[in-house]
Amino acid sequence: GFDETVRRADDYDLWLRLSSFARFHYRPGIVVQYRIEGPRISDSLMGRYESNLSAVGRFIDRNRDLLEPGEIGDVHAKIDERFSRGFSGQGDHRNALRLACRSIGRRPTRFPAWRTLAAVAYRAIRASVKGFVGR
Repeated sequence: GFDETVRRADDYDLWLRLSSFARFHYRPGIVVQYRIEGPRISDSLMGRYESNLSAVGRFIDRNRDLLEPGEIGDVHAKIDERFSRGFSGQGDHRNALRLACRSIGRRPTRFPAWRTLAAVAYRAIRASVKGFVGR
């Protein structure tokens, strides 16, 4: 069940723990609906990023024997890439570029990491030019 000591991303933590002994299958279409009311801890993108890293870190600590060494770096790089794009979409170019560079540092041979860096750098430059021209 849910780990009551986990304050954020408790659902993600649960799914990660289940994945260590169960197989998941993709089922197309909507299979569940839920309602969201009021402000949530997950409203903060930085909070979600930190929660994801924490949940993955706990999973790795508990299940290191299930993972190849390269997979650990890939997981962290993918999280950095995903949140880099999220920060970029919100206009937080500093965090977007920081995470894109961190992703490349973790796995420099991953093409998606370089593609993410190019995309967020382009958006950051475009936003800077718009800001400069608009003055």
